[in-house]
Amino acid sequence: MADRTQKLVLPGCYLRSLLAKYGISQEQFADSIRVSRMTVNQIVNNHRGITPEVALRIGKATRTDPVMWLNLQQQLDIRAARRNIGAELKQLPVLIKKKPQA
Repeated sequence: MADRTQKLVLPGCYLRSLLAKYGISQEQFADSIRVSRMTVNQIVNNHRGITPEVALRIGKATRTDPVMWLNLQQQLDIRAARRNIGAELKQLPVLIKKKPQA
């Protein structure tokens, strides 16, 4: 499975590097996107995920695509879920043998 070998970009780490690159403090950033400093701190320290609302706020403030932030979060969530239920997934049957045509 591709995502096991692919390097995962953590959304919090990416946000932290972006803030550092432009010399923006977590407090300044939190104030600008109208969330608490704790929220930003938890995100940059990878203790809180990116929600659609926060993705929109970050996207606006950084001129980035909110979907990119959600995709980073989704990749992280899928990897965590696969770790949690990987053994069970291996036991589930495959019901559709061929990939559906688009």
